Amino acid sequence: MRFLAVYNTTFARNMTIYLEKVFPDLINGYYSGAEYNTDINNANLILSTDSNTNGLILGAARFSIKNYP
Repeated sequence: MRFLAVYNTTFARNMTIYLEKVFPDLINGYYSGAEYNTDINNANLILSTDSNTNGLILGAARFSIKNYP
């Protein structure tokens, strides 16, 4: 999601959509990552969350709001 906030490209949008589809419940924040697989059911997910992951997303959102109002 940080990538989308900074680069706002088709690739970044597609990646964000993919990650939101493959991750289970995002109630605790975004997970660390996922390995791309054309079969969403076989994606290798990294299901850890920490302050760094979500802090990066918040920082990117702030950057995007400030630089692309």
